[in-house]
Amino acid sequence: DITELRRAERQVQKNQEMLRTVFDAIPDYFYIKDREGRVVFANKASIAGAGKDSLEQMIGSSDRDLFTTEKAGEFASIEQRVMETGEPVYNLEEWTDDLFGRRLCVLSTKLPYRDE
Repeated sequence: DITELRRAERQVQKNQEMLRTVFDAIPDYFYIKDREGRVVFANKASIAGAGKDSLEQMIGSSDRDLFTTEKAGEFASIEQRVMETGEPVYNLEEWTDDLFGRRLCVLSTKLPYRDE
């Protein structure tokens, strides 16, 4: 019976839409990256802050696309350590310049996400 499968698919889609609404309402930059440091998800604040028009434009971006080379390397180093140790970093405060020349105070929390 395919009815139950369709119902489950609709519920998954509804849950994804609800989460997207919540993440987009957050004024802070929120994004998720893969093991190679490429963006796989971003909220509206992150997309706008990166000068992109859509999530599709943001997907695949890395810190090298969004920050200076020096800062991108620093951020990548921290993320690599988080991935290797499994220990999160909370409220890391840093000043940086983005690629648009804006001076930003970045307060970062970095958490590893591991699937089964």
